Amino acid sequence: MASYQEILTRGQQTDGVWSYFAPTLTFGTLTLAAHQADVEAMPGDDQAVVDAEAAIDEARDLRDASLALVQEIATRLPRLAANSLPPEDSLQDDIMQIQRIDMQSEEAVFDRGQATLTLWTRTNARRAAASPAQPALTMPKAGGGTLAIADLSAALTAIPALMQDVKDAAAPLSEKRSLRRTLAARVDRGNKRWFEAWGAHFPVGTPEHDALTQITTEGGGGGGGGGGSSSSSSSSSSSSPTVPPVPADVTLTPGAEGSGLLTLDATLGAGTVEVKVYRNPGGEQTLVGTYSSLPQEISFTPAEEVTLAVTALNAAGESAESDPVTETAP
Repeated sequence: MASYQEILTRGQQTDGVWSYFAPTLTFGTLTLAAHQADVEAMPGDDQAVVDAEAAIDEARDLRDASLALVQEIATRLPRLAANSLPPEDSLQDDIMQIQRIDMQSEEAVFDRGQATLTLWTRTNARRAAASPAQPALTMPKAGGGTLAIADLSAALTAIPALMQDVKDAAAPLSEKRSLRRTLAARVDRGNKRWFEAWGAHFPVGTPEHDALTQITTEGGGGGGGGGGSSSSSSSSSSSSPTVPPVPADVTLTPGAEGSGLLTLDATLGAGTVEVKVYRNPGGEQTLVGTYSSLPQEISFTPAEEVTLAVTALNAAGESAESDPVTETAP
């Protein structure tokens, strides 16, 4: 299928010719009014996707900023506490346990952050009870100022809501992408159907038939000729297929709590026939499955962290992998 903008442009050209020469002419269920309505809706559907993408980007940025702060504190504070406590203090064992938590996932960052908050609280209590009493531990902050225990507490409190905000923003994005894709496919079919029918309805040499040259076909130029879409079909038959573009805007949307279901969606480029979904790209990679369309609902173990990448396929071959996306199965 052509790009979204190419379909929109061709739809506008089609409606222009149709409304000028024969606005009441219909081809079965295909009418000018219905086609115009779909074409006019395309910019709004596209903007809805752009807005939804901006919303999820903003939600992710806020979540990631809090996670980054927790990760920084959970890395630095245990070392600082270890150096401030006597070697024989029982909290030294707690510090070793905290430092063994590998922060490779959002859940691990959160868990280590909570353990660090407990350690910080107990360390400050030790310092306050010392003789003479010592001030609470703080850490210098990049750009000036200090990080105190309240900063870690606030970040940990905010993270669950911020993670939910990302999930809440992902659901409408997937829905809006699906609506945009469905509308574009319907307009594309209408464009091509009209082109064929119009060329067959009006004889060669008439102004109506000659107007087909104003329509940009997928071959890149205007249509026309004696066979309605002969220019388009000859172009496609004479050119070799190329590997489709890498899928973009990959998202994973969690399903109901406890279901383990994640809905995978992506923006697919022209020429895509199937997609392959891979798990753990760059690591011990495995093929999840091959699908003829997106979105797809895929089942995983509840509470399992999942990292996926997508490739696009056609007769010419397989694209490179998309950027990986990570989500926790509900």
